[in-house]
Amino acid sequence: MIKYPYRCILKYVPSSYVPDQDWQERNRNLVYRFKQGVCSESHMKRFQKQCMYLIKDMAIDWVVCFAPCSSEERTEKRFRGLCEFLSRNLPCEVHMDTFAYLGEKFPSYLWGKKVIDNATVGASVDHFFGKHVILIDDVISTGKTFNKVGDLLVRGGALSVEGLFFSRTVYPKRLQKTKNKLKIRSK
Repeated sequence: MIKYPYRCILKYVPSSYVPDQDWQERNRNLVYRFKQGVCSESHMKRFQKQCMYLIKDMAIDWVVCFAPCSSEERTEKRFRGLCEFLSRNLPCEVHMDTFAYLGEKFPSYLWGKKVIDNATVGASVDHFFGKHVILIDDVISTGKTFNKVGDLLVRGGALSVEGLFFSRTVYPKRLQKTKNKLKIRSK
């Protein structure tokens, strides 16, 4: 499995971690609202800016796609506003319907192993074949599923895959381990 590059708009710390800081609570609320389809214009502009950075002057070679949620209705609710905004403001193709729902009912956690391995979601190859793909989703935690989806897109003909997420999950325990390693190396 290849590791694909990704970018994030903000950091998100799960509520089970303490002590809570104001920025953590604020970002958590932004993530929850984004999952409900609420995305401020300033955040939409940040998505646009990140897309433009990747696209540069090669818009014809790029396409923006949205990762599917647990149902078509949730995907529509979560991404419709952002999709419309990016369609008006980006010089490349923007598709909300790249992924098709093949099963009648999805598991509650869509991107788990079951869904990818059992092909519950199909991809419309004509949207991304021979193009570089920007895949937009809400939150990335470990990146394992995103990388599996990236492999799926590349096998389907995408030239490359870049992830663009509203938020990246930050686990304080991992951060502390990283800080400790840096302290040891600097001695």
